[in-house]
Amino acid sequence: MCCAWQQRNSRKMMNRPYKLTIGLGANLGDRTAQLFAAREALGKEVGEIVVSSAIYQTAPWGLDENEMQQDYLNQVIVLTTALGIEEALQKCLAIEIALGRDRSTNANTKGYAARAIDIDLLLAEDAVIESKDLCLPHPRLHQRQFVLQPLCEIIPTAKHPIFKTTVAELLLQCKDDTRVQIYAPRE
Repeated sequence: MCCAWQQRNSRKMMNRPYKLTIGLGANLGDRTAQLFAAREALGKEVGEIVVSSAIYQTAPWGLDENEMQQDYLNQVIVLTTALGIEEALQKCLAIEIALGRDRSTNANTKGYAARAIDIDLLLAEDAVIESKDLCLPHPRLHQRQFVLQPLCEIIPTAKHPIFKTTVAELLLQCKDDTRVQIYAPRE
């Protein structure tokens, strides 16, 4: 989906505060502590967190039927930042590494592996970006219950900048039947 779109709006966002929506996930170690540490680091390094969803427990996504992994804990946050989008991405990648993310572990045939922390940029307001390192909106956002449910909890009327439909509408249309349930309510 993303490759067909040209970069737009990213330059104007680099010079003013904007809302950045981020998905967090962890299924190794103390998952709750990992999410807390990620939120704390993002608040210090990237911007001010303005809203966080509940924490959801979800079955792993994208596994082959004979693969087993521990369930994920997932959360979506929205923060306000004045960083450029590429700079925000680099800070998120550095936070992942600092919190134990190891991208060298063996992924399955679909490219998925268990992880201590995963930080995904989901939306940057109405920006549509395609670069070597980043595609916004996240190219699989609309296909994943574990992203759409917490996203719908905190910003149901936000519009997908490509599909021009709300997050709530995307959730209703989503064909993913992966189990997603609230693990810890919103603070």
